[in-house]
Amino acid sequence: LWEVSAPVRFTMWFVNGRMLAELAMPFYSPLPISTYSTSLTLMEESGWWDPGVISEDWHAFLRCMLHREGDLRMRPVFLPTGADAADGDGLLGGLRAYHEQTTRHAWGAEDVGYLFGELRRLKRPNRFHAFRIAQVTHEHVIRVVAWFLVVGAYLLNVESSALFSMLGRPEVVVGAWEMQRASLQSPTGLDPSGVVPYLFAIGAVAMLGTVGLELWRNPPPAHYKPLKLPFELAIMWLLLPLTGLYFGMLPALKSQTRLMLGIPFSYKVTAKRVTSPPMLRERSERERLSPDASEA
Repeated sequence: LWEVSAPVRFTMWFVNGRMLAELAMPFYSPLPISTYSTSLTLMEESGWWDPGVISEDWHAFLRCMLHREGDLRMRPVFLPTGADAADGDGLLGGLRAYHEQTTRHAWGAEDVGYLFGELRRLKRPNRFHAFRIAQVTHEHVIRVVAWFLVVGAYLLNVESSALFSMLGRPEVVVGAWEMQRASLQSPTGLDPSGVVPYLFAIGAVAMLGTVGLELWRNPPPAHYKPLKLPFELAIMWLLLPLTGLYFGMLPALKSQTRLMLGIPFSYKVTAKRVTSPPMLRERSERERLSPDASEA
């Protein structure tokens, strides 16, 4: 992770934190992502996996869930896993590789249509079906709208920043802002926009905590320059709207638009920065020093 570009590393910290949070929530039932195991009997009963679906992890679970009439759960197993980081030739190559990987992940939005179609055939969908279709729909809708919600909320509250003073508070801008505030007010006279700054503050604390947790879990290597890390963190914090746009919203929008228009999607294998886990590195070193042991 420390060998890829800073935008990829910074984004992956938040992805890791989000996945760990989902696994840790006691009241939430997550869907399998990448690394999972299941019963061979269950897969045989439900027709195995669909070779025409790219996001096979979620889709395999949903197929088995429908076969079991919703009565299926996933139990987290807290074992260490590892994955190679998306990378490419140079900075732009690495950014492009991670963008393509996210585009492929967002293609899983086809599960929304799949679930709707399958549940229409059921005579009595139960609460398990309702939860899963709400979960899948929320996950793929939020991929597109989250960036607009966050950036839009920030711009609507820009009155408290220095931007208006820089613009000289022109009458047109002030008038439009007052009209927007009036439209946001609830029938009780409360202004919900006043809550948004506090939400941003809570979100900033949570994000900084995630970065701190990831630095603790996976600290920089010894050869990493001491002043390089704080400089990178400051730059990446300022570039969050751009990285969120390129790595989050645009891939999802592209995938869902192609699905809507029926444009086929070709699977592109993502270039990876391959690093062997410490256990395998130590084993390789022992085998290199002791050929007889490796032959045995």
